[in-house]
Amino acid sequence: MSWVLVILFAGLSGYLAYLLLKQKGPKHQKETEDVKKLVFALSGAYRAKELKVISAALADDFSAFLDSPYRIDNKRNYVALLENFFDEATLDERSVLQEKFTAWEGGWVLATYHFIEKGKMGDKPFERSGKASELYRSTPMGWKAVHFHYTYLPSKEGGMASGRI
Repeated sequence: MSWVLVILFAGLSGYLAYLLLKQKGPKHQKETEDVKKLVFALSGAYRAKELKVISAALADDFSAFLDSPYRIDNKRNYVALLENFFDEATLDERSVLQEKFTAWEGGWVLATYHFIEKGKMGDKPFERSGKASELYRSTPMGWKAVHFHYTYLPSKEGGMASGRI
């Protein structure tokens, strides 16, 4: 009986090692590079207020957790929220820092990073920073964002910086 357990354990260990090596393979490197390009392109589109570019990168069943209104359950509502934000705000800078990309079998990539945004809300300057987790999936039409989760860090003034998005 103990030999059976040893063989099963060795087989399971070998399979897990195979999965780890497979995750680091060239296919996943291409997937993570493709999503990295998309993340930086979306950051640029966000700064430039390019709603069409952003909308094209979102899955129809997109969802998001934000500072306010806390939860978005579809692409249309997220784009409408961005449109309202862009009407009031001008972004001078949006930096993506300490980014990490993890790919899984089945065409999924998780992007995590810190961000800094600087600009004006009306005539008032603002600066905010936070952490982002973004989940992307591969589709026949390219990579699509499925879910964003942004956590805004407290501002230097002690409260949350204008965290509408």
